[in-house]
Amino acid sequence: MTPPLMPIHAATYQQLVAAANPQTANQPETIPYWYYDTQTFTSAATISLSFFTVTNNDRSLSNWQQGGALADPNFFAIHHIMADIVSTTATQYVTSSAAVAGEINDHGLLLLTNRPRITLTLSDKDYGPWPFSLCHGTGGPTGILSSTVAAVSQQYANNGVFDGGLQIQGALLIPPKVSFAVRVDWPAAVTLSGDKRIRITMGGVLSRRVS
Repeated sequence: MTPPLMPIHAATYQQLVAAANPQTANQPETIPYWYYDTQTFTSAATISLSFFTVTNNDRSLSNWQQGGALADPNFFAIHHIMADIVSTTATQYVTSSAAVAGEINDHGLLLLTNRPRITLTLSDKDYGPWPFSLCHGTGGPTGILSSTVAAVSQQYANNGVFDGGLQIQGALLIPPKVSFAVRVDWPAAVTLSGDKRIRITMGGVLSRRVS
């Protein structure tokens, strides 16, 4: 399913001036936004990962501003949830050609074979669980890698073609100062070719104070 385009509405000059010059301190602006958070999946050990529960100052891994809740007076309507699975080191792309182990096999184990599910929790109320495989990735290199080096194969796997992932369509609104988390669970530990970083991205509409 292709993500719907953001509607474009013509605004009057007066409306544009009013939007750029707030009349009150709490006047909101509404913009498209993507929140993301990253956790490490440890091969043969991890059975559950929680996202958006703690503050991470590394902006390459997370832009969630406050652990476990949105800051006041922000509101966020979730439209899409996506998941990217990334190797922690470049050497994990190279494996023995005689072995099944590699990126494609790892993705299959993480997304399908071990039946993972994703659950959203808002103010102690669960939404889901749903199959984790619904959360396609945000994009990445696509193609087949090959090598002439003996007994070595190179693999790259991408978590589906970008299509917006799990469709929420704005039906779930995160208000400020209310506990929120995304959790992914596997029935048992999964043995991979190496540890992975899993990044959950929520695309939606953010309403926040203009000033």
